[in-house]
Amino acid sequence: MLLAASISTAAHAAPGSAAIGEMVPNPALNARPMPTYIPIDSTKFEKNLDRAAGPPSRIIYLNNCKATNGCTVYAGNEDSRTQHSSIINGTIHLSKFAYSDSVWQQVVQCVKQTYAPFDVQITDVPPAAGVGHWENIVAGLPTEAGMQQGVGGVSPFTCGIIPNSITYTFANVYQGDVQQICWTVAQETAHSYGLDHEFLASDPMTYLDGSYPKRFQDSAPRCGEYSARQCQCGSATQNSYKLILQLFGSPTPTPPKVTIDDPANGAQVQAGFAVHASFQDDQGVDKTELYVDGKLAQTLSAPPYAYNAPGDLGSGTHHVEVRAYDLQGTPGSAFIDVVIGAPCSGDSCGDGKACIDGRCVIGPGQPTGLGEACTGPADCASGQCASDGAGTMYCVEPCDPAASGCPGNFDCLATDANGHGVCWPGAGDGGGGGCAVDDSSSGALPIGLGFAFLMVGLRRRRR
Repeated sequence: MLLAASISTAAHAAPGSAAIGEMVPNPALNARPMPTYIPIDSTKFEKNLDRAAGPPSRIIYLNNCKATNGCTVYAGNEDSRTQHSSIINGTIHLSKFAYSDSVWQQVVQCVKQTYAPFDVQITDVPPAAGVGHWENIVAGLPTEAGMQQGVGGVSPFTCGIIPNSITYTFANVYQGDVQQICWTVAQETAHSYGLDHEFLASDPMTYLDGSYPKRFQDSAPRCGEYSARQCQCGSATQNSYKLILQLFGSPTPTPPKVTIDDPANGAQVQAGFAVHASFQDDQGVDKTELYVDGKLAQTLSAPPYAYNAPGDLGSGTHHVEVRAYDLQGTPGSAFIDVVIGAPCSGDSCGDGKACIDGRCVIGPGQPTGLGEACTGPADCASGQCASDGAGTMYCVEPCDPAASGCPGNFDCLATDANGHGVCWPGAGDGGGGGCAVDDSSSGALPIGLGFAFLMVGLRRRRR
């Protein structure tokens, strides 16, 4: 379907290919709403900049329209500062992003990762009044913008740079699929830099499905949608990575800020002690690592960042490092020294901690501590949130069912037949959470529904 008639200044499509502004139906995959572009006249924006002159802005603002309960956009020359767009007719109102804040944060992080090789700021905070920026509205439906239902996103297009453009990702057609939304955001924003579609499935400028996550590739494929064609702006091939790099340049690496929250420097701990850390970075953290005495002990790529030191460390002082890498691979670290002494017992841990199988953990009554209510692993210092299968969910800590090492009012319930268990409130005496126990001799909690959240937590910590 033709979204806009080609203007006289637009490049002509190669024989058998799509004209600029035409959304090409996918003969093999008609289900996915497809992004596209619409040509605009040079009078529709300030000026057609050359990439070598540098970008008019380094800000890409992702607008989910939640703060204003939808976004109103006005027809006119391209200007994100005043919400005027050259590719709509009249005034339109787009409904707000239809999915949860958690899905939104995943979308923002994915777009940050896609643009990580370039010196550009991805933000969902509105720029100050009058500050130039690129805007992608990540919300609404194509019909609200006066476009047909199969359109997943749209951008103005010329063979140069369009300052202060407004591009659209009609996120509410993608059913909360983070990768699909992220792919469309990346493609539509890049159309405003003069980038065409590419016949390369791994690049976000593609129409081809598969190969996730999609990242701008330092290669030179042919342009095209479902078959290769001549690029609309005259070249035979297109290198999306180099074109965007030429515009924005590379970022100045800034290492992540790492904080070891627990244990404290100089603390006395037991073998297998837990380490909790937090991180700050302008673009986001890609992965984190725990080193003990210079040896890699554990790698985590998602919160909660709760590590376990090796259980075979001997008595004495041990050097602990938590290292984080940003999206460009720049490392940042924090260090402490701890002392391994005799295993804890009873109430010897103090400071709101509890002793489990000879190690000190954050105890009952403390935020994120043992026995606190939870909805998922991120709510727990241990990174493990367990359910009894009837809607009751608590933060748990691993324990040895044969050792009975849980604190008072907790029992160690087996989770499998291999000697693994968790401390559960009031499990054995009829109090507390009243967790259902299997009738078999192993006394194991039902795996699957009963401990679905526990299993998720363990997988996340070890990926």
